[in-house]
Amino acid sequence: MQIDIIRNPNALYQKENFDALREGLEKYNIKSRFIENTLFCNSDIVACWGWRTGKVLREKGKDVIVLERGYVDRNIYTSICLNGLNGFGNFGDIKEDDKFFRVFKDRLKNWKDTKDKKYALIIGQTPNDMSLRGKCLLNWYEEKAIQIKEMGYIPLFRQHPNLTKKNIKQNIKNAHCVTSSDLLVDLEKCAFAITFNSNSAIDCLLQGYTVIIEDKGSIAYNYTINNLEDLTFEEPINREELFKKIAHMQWNLKEIKSGVALDNILKILRGKEND
Repeated sequence: MQIDIIRNPNALYQKENFDALREGLEKYNIKSRFIENTLFCNSDIVACWGWRTGKVLREKGKDVIVLERGYVDRNIYTSICLNGLNGFGNFGDIKEDDKFFRVFKDRLKNWKDTKDKKYALIIGQTPNDMSLRGKCLLNWYEEKAIQIKEMGYIPLFRQHPNLTKKNIKQNIKNAHCVTSSDLLVDLEKCAFAITFNSNSAIDCLLQGYTVIIEDKGSIAYNYTINNLEDLTFEEPINREELFKKIAHMQWNLKEIKSGVALDNILKILRGKEND
């Protein structure tokens, strides 16, 4: 087994993670090499950052190890999966233990009773987000705003902070736009939040807020309500299970260097070799 690693040498976070990845692969006696783009890719297995490059490689028949920002403490942890992004990625056989609670301790907050609040938060995403698979969400935002009003709540729209930083404003009919840089500030006003498949849903669940996720592209899709018609304010019975799994879906640099972060992915790849 040999793995090509596509690395942008000018992106520090990529360099750190892919240097760690190469060190981790060495623990399994797996050879790898750095390349700068898909043109120099000769191996059947390739590691890259994000699904924009990963999708191109997958369409060429490659097995793709996808690295991306993690789900909790995203600037410290990196998610690693195979042949997809988030809910469509293969993370292998994920064990459930107490690692999340050992590492993050009291980060999982008690479930909040928000049913009497009058607002509902629509969580926006960047228009070119690869998790959207080419879907434009503008109509979706407006449809949700109308449905929320019909349910008796006041819809708030929180566009992605990256758009706000670029002075881009998405005007959504029937919704009041909020521009706080802190998701929790906006959540505190609301009975619930709804998103297409944003990873911000993980933050909602972590903080104990009701959130609706409508698309399977989120890793939390099976742990939440999936449409407004089924709205309930009860805590998902499997919320702890999700975060136990997340602890084995995202890794810090030390874990990547040690090789432990690669164990599940390499089991899948070795299984393919033996087929």
